[in-house]
Amino acid sequence: MGCGTKGEKAAIIKELREKGYQLKYLLKAIGVSKSTYYFEINKSDVVADRNEELLMVIREIFEKNKHRYGVRRIYHELQIVDII
Repeated sequence: MGCGTKGEKAAIIKELREKGYQLKYLLKAIGVSKSTYYFEINKSDVVADRNEELLMVIREIFEKNKHRYGVRRIYHELQIVDII
């Protein structure tokens, strides 16, 4: 299978495993090694973690200013605290 990233392939394999298919047959059919599969399943999503932290800071700024700050003011506050 030449389409999709390794992460997408691992996600497909994970879904099919939950439906009862055996791992060794899925790996062979999709063309992913066992080590790659486990690596992709277990690695943390760095971008998602960063976005989660940023979202918490944005909410804090928004609530601190009584829900009156819009995009421009929040962006300016993020620049002041050197997040962006």
